[in-house]
Amino acid sequence: MSKAIIFDTETTGITDPEIIEAAWVEPHSADVGEVSTPSNYELYRGKCKEMSEALCANDTSLTLVRGFYHDPFYGKEPHWWCRKKDGTIVDPTAGQFSFGGILEFYEEFTGICECAECGAEKPENEMIFQSNYAFCSSKCLLRFVGL
Repeated sequence: MSKAIIFDTETTGITDPEIIEAAWVEPHSADVGEVSTPSNYELYRGKCKEMSEALCANDTSLTLVRGFYHDPFYGKEPHWWCRKKDGTIVDPTAGQFSFGGILEFYEEFTGICECAECGAEKPENEMIFQSNYAFCSSKCLLRFVGL
């Protein structure tokens, strides 16, 4: 069975078996009645911060980066990845996106959030957060939920 790696272990020097195991994707075609292996989406979705932190912990030349990935299918998604000192992106969970790993689709977080109700932009520490939404004021939050 062939395997494909989604980040370069030779360059990063990562040899931790847990990280390597998580990085390998085994293509699989299920026979009738056989349970298929999880998709890349299922393997990596929601694990970008955890896996990127693990890479950074094992390779001090990497920097943890918070931002967004602009996938043509999913849209603008919150995301975490690593950056080498030369600026190269190392993304252990790029496989979760339909067009994963395309340099132009990465956007680093600037610290500014947009209000989910009115669109105003403010620094993150001045926003009110409710679930996955940011609001510039209590008035916007209440208006957003219909009160």
